Amino acid sequence: MEKREGYYDYMTRRLREDTSKMSLIEKDVAGLTESHYNVLKHLKDVTQYNLELIKKIERLGGDPKQMEMDV
Repeated sequence: MEKREGYYDYMTRRLREDTSKMSLIEKDVAGLTESHYNVLKHLKDVTQYNLELIKKIERLGGDPKQMEMDV
């Protein structure tokens, strides 16, 4: 009796086979798509950090839109 291939094993094998059949343009688009989503994740993190800093400035009594410091 033949052992049945698991779902994730099957999908991994198909992805590997499909990747080997991809043209250079398809591989380039796949790489660009991956890079695009990495940038979006990083942008989300930076935006969250920026909002936290704005809240901290407001808590300390400053104006977050002030571009210069009083020296």
